[in-house]
Amino acid sequence: MLNIIRRSQIVGSQVIDSATAAQLGYLEEVWLDELGHVAYLSGEGGYLALAQVSGVGGDAVSVFHRLMIEPPENLRRWYRL
Repeated sequence: MLNIIRRSQIVGSQVIDSATAAQLGYLEEVWLDELGHVAYLSGEGGYLALAQVSGVGGDAVSVFHRLMIEPPENLRRWYRL
């Protein structure tokens, strides 16, 4: 089943490691690749590839692990499109 989530519903959510339940910070931005697809989420700790997201709830985004990476240079902020 496909769920659609607005940027305004996800920005500001807590980011939680699903394996340890550790809070990793708060989601600050959603990033798009050159095709306009959501590719990364970013927050205080850095960037998370969308593939790391294990779930999205009302108040939190759970991720598979703490790996924070440097994003590619071709990303655009969602709100700037």
